[in-house]
Amino acid sequence: GAVCRCFNWRENQRTELTEDTTNPIIDIESITKEQAERAEIAIREIQRLCKDYFGVEGELQTLTADHPEIVIAK
Repeated sequence: GAVCRCFNWRENQRTELTEDTTNPIIDIESITKEQAERAEIAIREIQRLCKDYFGVEGELQTLTADHPEIVIAK
């Protein structure tokens, strides 16, 4: 699921999304191949909506067992 939608807004002030948020990270997890396919569709739709509604072109990165980390630049 989309962690920001389900957890961040109500669980922790440090990670909640607000009007002042400038660099959010949206995490969608999957375990099975079917979940990964649905996750790919979902994250691309979130990216499209962010561009359409907020004028933001998001950057997509995927973590896997073979690619376990990413660099987050400011």
